[in-house]
Amino acid sequence: MKFIKNLIKTAASLKLTVFCLLFVCILVMWGTFYQVDFGIYAAQKRYFDSWFFLIKGLIPFPGLKSIIVVLAINLLASGACRFSFRMEKLGVFLIHIGTVALIVGTAFSSFLINESVLSLFEGEKSNVSIKSSEWEIAFFKKENGNLTNAGFHNIDHLKPGVTIPFFTDGISILVEQIYQNCEAYGSSPHKIESLKPIEIEHSRDKNIPGLILLVSKQDAQGSFNSRAFIYGGAGVPAHCAIGRDTLLISLQPGHFKLPVQIELIKFTKEEHPGTQTAKSYSSRVRVSGPELNREVVISMNRPFRYKSFTFYQTSYSMQHGRTASTLSVVENPVRFVPYLTGIIIMLGLLYHFIYKFAVSGFKGQKK
Repeated sequence: MKFIKNLIKTAASLKLTVFCLLFVCILVMWGTFYQVDFGIYAAQKRYFDSWFFLIKGLIPFPGLKSIIVVLAINLLASGACRFSFRMEKLGVFLIHIGTVALIVGTAFSSFLINESVLSLFEGEKSNVSIKSSEWEIAFFKKENGNLTNAGFHNIDHLKPGVTIPFFTDGISILVEQIYQNCEAYGSSPHKIESLKPIEIEHSRDKNIPGLILLVSKQDAQGSFNSRAFIYGGAGVPAHCAIGRDTLLISLQPGHFKLPVQIELIKFTKEEHPGTQTAKSYSSRVRVSGPELNREVVISMNRPFRYKSFTFYQTSYSMQHGRTASTLSVVENPVRFVPYLTGIIIMLGLLYHFIYKFAVSGFKGQKK
């Protein structure tokens, strides 16, 4: 019991509070300077959406996630040790509640945030973005030279022995093996003959999954079986002949439907004088949807927001002599939390100052 009390007392230390706030100030200044050259999204990912990051690739430094967890524990422990409810303490109580709610809400929102990527050439439009951290398996059936979409299935819940539902009579698809990260071997991307599992990377974006599927069909003409090796890095679908049917099966990053359609009108890149290094870049896009149809400019330091979605200009790439603009799409369904907690904290400060002013005024009149 004494050990727990000492632990709570240590966690409630004012020195720990000052230490955490100092680290927050350092991160805010660091992130502000970083975003000048690399944009808001890059600064947010490096400093504010991370548990830690490496300085010069060697020295670990705590990210904002680590600091807010420690600060939340510190505030809760401080309240448990020192707080006693009285009317004159109501303002301080609201400030503490608002701060803790802000920290907890920010931490909770990190689990609800959806991140995806949208890449477009000038003149292209799309309402679907790509989630590189999630993978899906796509099935197409080839009939008389035409392709019929037979469904998409997220692979996160697949495991060996599971049968994937397929909406064609007589065809069964069984998962024999699934690898979160692997290498593929074969005569061509269309014809992969084996998969070799490799070490799983800490970042899901760097893992390339693979599956071994047993495709079976039974009809009046007999029973047919075919084994298909599906690799996420192939870039082309695998062809699987089963009786008279031909299936095209591909493993691809997950698709995420957006509430609006984005059309890239013009991509602009400004370079540092005398170099080919980009100084800044921006995209003029047309955003169209049920409630919106207008042009906006999305630049490195000026994102576009629509409801719970934020579109950031993050990068660009050259493909076949053309420039593609890459936008990062972030959906945060609880983005209102900072505003709500900010109001609570402001009410607490207002009450505290008004109460102090009223009490001091009353004491002055009494004298």
